[in-house]
Amino acid sequence: MSAAEMRALSARAIAAWNERRFDDFYALYHPDVLHHSADGVDRHGVIELRTLYDSVLAVCPDLTITPISVVADPEAGLLASIQTESGTTVGGDAFGFQGMLFLRLSDDGLVHEAWEQIRPL
Repeated sequence: MSAAEMRALSARAIAAWNERRFDDFYALYHPDVLHHSADGVDRHGVIELRTLYDSVLAVCPDLTITPISVVADPEAGLLASIQTESGTTVGGDAFGFQGMLFLRLSDDGLVHEAWEQIRPL
């Protein structure tokens, strides 16, 4: 993939999340993706990743992603994104964090490994 294609993949993922097209969002991940979470737990596969993100949506169902910076390195197959995620909790409180997401893509155009770090706003 070219750098432009990688950045377009990031834009598609963010649009799918913000529009609540979660099947499209998770389709960008390889079924056996390895996700290194901010909580220090490695999750294996889309099902475990979806369980993690569903737990966040249970607290903040309107959570949206706003990209700040996206950098792609096609030679290494790496895509890095700095983003803000914000919304309102089910109790009506503001909720959000800034995060960094690093993705390793393979020749199939899918995310095979992800590293995520966040800090509360």
